[in-house]
Amino acid sequence: MLVPREMPLSTIHLENMLALSRMGVAMVPPMPAFYNHPETVDDIVHHVVARVAGSIWPRTSSRQALARIAAGPEFFSGE
Repeated sequence: MLVPREMPLSTIHLENMLALSRMGVAMVPPMPAFYNHPETVDDIVHHVVARVAGSIWPRTSSRQALARIAAGPEFFSGE
């Protein structure tokens, strides 16, 4: 999984992303959504992180995925 910065993307970035995509890497750009009517920057960050976490663990809820991230590096050592 690659979470590229949102802009500007140069030709080199796009070519590298295309090459990675062809290798099976998922592209998950950190694009904030405004349909959920965020009230703070924290709301926007939470939404982006939840979407990335949902891509890592697609069969878990956003809340569960965020809890896994909050558990820290020791959680990841078992997977």
